[in-house]
Amino acid sequence: MRVIRCLLMLLLILAVVDCTTGGEDGTASESVDSQAPETLARLNGEPIHVSEFDEFLDYSGAGEASAATKKDLFRDYATRRLIRQEALKEGMVVLPAEVEEYVAQWTLAGFTEEGFDEHVHDFLLVQKYLAEKLSGQMEVKLQEVLNYYSSHEENYIVEDQAHVWELLVDKRSEAERMRAQLLDGDIRAFKEMARKYSKGITAQSGGDLGIYTRGDLPEEFEKVIFALKPGQISVPFHSGNGYHLFLMEEWIPRHAQKFFEVQQRIFEELVAGKERVALDKFLNDLVRDASIEIYDPKLQF
Repeated sequence: MRVIRCLLMLLLILAVVDCTTGGEDGTASESVDSQAPETLARLNGEPIHVSEFDEFLDYSGAGEASAATKKDLFRDYATRRLIRQEALKEGMVVLPAEVEEYVAQWTLAGFTEEGFDEHVHDFLLVQKYLAEKLSGQMEVKLQEVLNYYSSHEENYIVEDQAHVWELLVDKRSEAERMRAQLLDGDIRAFKEMARKYSKGITAQSGGDLGIYTRGDLPEEFEKVIFALKPGQISVPFHSGNGYHLFLMEEWIPRHAQKFFEVQQRIFEELVAGKERVALDKFLNDLVRDASIEIYDPKLQF
């Protein structure tokens, strides 16, 4: 469920400043200060304070955003809070060990925000809840994949490709001398010479530049490389890095990829599409059925 995971990761990052606190039942409680914080909205009776949303905007870098952007961000923020409510209501549990494992990954990446454990807990809680609610809605059958391939064959055309090897030296005389010692088609000798004498970063691999599609390389390189025949070695070619000898190992003309080559890719695309549809419907239904009171007209959705 890559789409869901990507959404949830974004929500986790943006929610680090969400300072919602509550009792053991997981619902938010009002401040015990004599002067309660201003309430921006209520979601099924749970308050969202102005200070909470302001901190969320500051952390996400949207403090100076337009009114329309703030409205969209508030909807996202409120939706996440609604998902959390539903997860707690249905008794979803996240174990401490799960939180510790996840926090450890972020700590290794240098993220050590205070109170991060609580937000990771909520993130995993929401992830579990959505995974359970949406499971079974992303099934893709083989016939669907075949039908998609048949109706989108133009998306799976591969342009001309070349598998190229390179030998790079400083002087033209060196390149010419080496070219004179090599025979077209003798890839083994070319690789050995590249390992010994090439100053390119590909020297260790025998000069293997890999497979390039027409348009991947600068035009002056392609004029030389794509003019070669399989097994043919170019004359010395000068660039800012020195003098190159190129060997065309294999030429793959423009062609349509076979079904087996793209089957997994199509499957993943179809699953991702179904994830988006299912997630959008679920979130829209969640918002529609919730009791939402928003006291700032600019944030109404």
